[in-house]
Amino acid sequence: AGAAVIAGAHGAGFANMIFAPEGAKLVELIGPKLSCSPWSMGYVRLAEYSRQSVTRIVGSVVAQDVPAFNHLPYETYVIDPTDFASVLRG
Repeated sequence: AGAAVIAGAHGAGFANMIFAPEGAKLVELIGPKLSCSPWSMGYVRLAEYSRQSVTRIVGSVVAQDVPAFNHLPYETYVIDPTDFASVLRG
């Protein structure tokens, strides 16, 4: 409830952000294909209602094995550590 920053991969665990205070900074790590899906914006909208800021870091594709559209949460991706560190500092 007192978190100033919450960072992690897009998923159900982010629902706990609702307990963070106004002004908390959220850093959502997400795959490139999933990030293009309109239904992936739920946490961004929830953060707006909770007056929290959200930064999405969209990863890069690792494998040629592309999941079916209905399995996008299982997408394999990597996050540039420099991008991640920059967002945490900023």
